[in-house]
Amino acid sequence: MRLSLMLFLSSLFGTSQFRWDDIEQRSLAHRIWILLQRIEGIYRATSFGNLLIFLNMSRAVSFEYMNRQLVWNEFSIPFLVS
Repeated sequence: MRLSLMLFLSSLFGTSQFRWDDIEQRSLAHRIWILLQRIEGIYRATSFGNLLIFLNMSRAVSFEYMNRQLVWNEFSIPFLVS
């Protein structure tokens, strides 16, 4: 209880009295901490990849929409003029 309160308060105020990397390297808490760091790194990499894919897809959609508008504009001018 006290440890969780310390972690909450340190994260709230930005100070860290307790560091997970200070734990013994063979303890279960340290292994979990390493696992969480790896999962977080994978999550960040996939999020960045997802952002790049989204940006490429949104450009393709916007160019497709613009092309459709230009074609419609060119076809509709003769009908509006006559």
